[in-house]
Amino acid sequence: MHLKLSRLSLALALASVSVGVAAQQQAPAAEAAVERKSIMPTLEVIRVVGEAVPVLLEQTGTVVVLDRAQIEQIQPLSNQDVLRRIAGINVNSEEETAVVSNFGLRGLSASESKSLVLEDGVPVAPGLFIGNDRYFNPRIQRVEQVEVLKGSSSLRYGPSTIGGVVNYQTKTPDDGVKLSARAGSFNLREVGIEAGGKSESGDAFAGVVASHATSDGFMDKGYEMTDVMAKAGVVFNDAHKLGIKASRHENDANISYRGMLLADYLAGADYNPAPDDYFLTDRTGLDINHEWTLSSSSTLKTLLYWSEMTRDYWRYNVDTAASNEAGRWVYTDDLTGNNRSFDRVGIESRLSVDHQLFGKVASSEFGVRYMQEEANDTRIRAVRSSDRTGVNDRHIVDSADSVAAYAQSRIELTERFAVTPGLRVESYEQTRVVLTDDNATATTSNTEWLPGVGATYNLTDAAQLYGGVYR
Repeated sequence: MHLKLSRLSLALALASVSVGVAAQQQAPAAEAAVERKSIMPTLEVIRVVGEAVPVLLEQTGTVVVLDRAQIEQIQPLSNQDVLRRIAGINVNSEEETAVVSNFGLRGLSASESKSLVLEDGVPVAPGLFIGNDRYFNPRIQRVEQVEVLKGSSSLRYGPSTIGGVVNYQTKTPDDGVKLSARAGSFNLREVGIEAGGKSESGDAFAGVVASHATSDGFMDKGYEMTDVMAKAGVVFNDAHKLGIKASRHENDANISYRGMLLADYLAGADYNPAPDDYFLTDRTGLDINHEWTLSSSSTLKTLLYWSEMTRDYWRYNVDTAASNEAGRWVYTDDLTGNNRSFDRVGIESRLSVDHQLFGKVASSEFGVRYMQEEANDTRIRAVRSSDRTGVNDRHIVDSADSVAAYAQSRIELTERFAVTPGLRVESYEQTRVVLTDDNATATTSNTEWLPGVGATYNLTDAAQLYGGVYR
């Protein structure tokens, strides 16, 4: 069943949603805020969302929404603190910053989620067709609302929606300045600022959300994280709106794959088993979106996005025999850097039309997307005294070009019963070049047709049956 609210913030192309209920827990960290603000900017173009009084719920799958008030009650250190409170999501934590995304939907592995992660409708996994989807997590400090979608409706977003879709909707700063700080266990220190303003006419706004956090970390797995996001938007006239968002994220985390050996684990030891291993990430992103109201019944939204990210993972080798004898890891001076960088550029357009179909009320959506990705994978062999420089003995460049299109129509057969047939097509070509193997090259391509159909039946104004079948 779906429960309805009078007003809901909707994600990109999420026409209507059910309500997610978050468990209310007292945060382990103490927080203080100094705030000066007036009213929120009326323009929220960059969010690629709208505010509306919903009519009949239209989704043919489960939707859960956690809004800003619920998130603030949780006082999360990471987005995984929020996700673990949503039914159907299992989380596998590695460290408190959740620099690595470990969650699964619908019973899928938390280490290989096969779920699409979006921020304001933009894919944020480093490589959808060429890389690991766990290497970057949007920071909870910039998140206004979390939306989770499962079922046949997720076909509109693809690829990698086997488990579903998670969309992090970012904040639009209030008109004014808000300063915040908190401290907690393991020497946690975090400061943040949100600042925004709008024009006198109310047709333009700009703002920034920034945070910096450090911690010694549980088991001495410390980190230093900086995250900055700037947003702006303008309404040119009744037909055209434009928004832009730029972001920069850096996180140096003292973490590793290595865990404790059995005896120390059973004894309750809490030291860092790999004190010199580091997981270093940074990401820069830019999103530009345009909304064109073609008529009272049709709207065209276009989204252009670009990002680049690096993930350097420096780990020391171990002496296995000595480690077994000592009961803990004995490290050598040999250092390996498994270092990767990812670049992406994409453009997506969605046309929404309200119309009549065979004499029935219908709403249709048509979308196209083009995206290019490239991943640069290097393995650096070094030693402790080399300051992380050495010989690159494995250098692989992966790239992918992909095109997608989809169409769906929601047809109201009666006042209570509606069906939503749809079709998505994903076509892509992948290329791998191994530079350390005489530029050995391999290319593959594939096209997949993904049909689906869903239905909703409104039992009452507050209860609904829904279902779907899809590939």
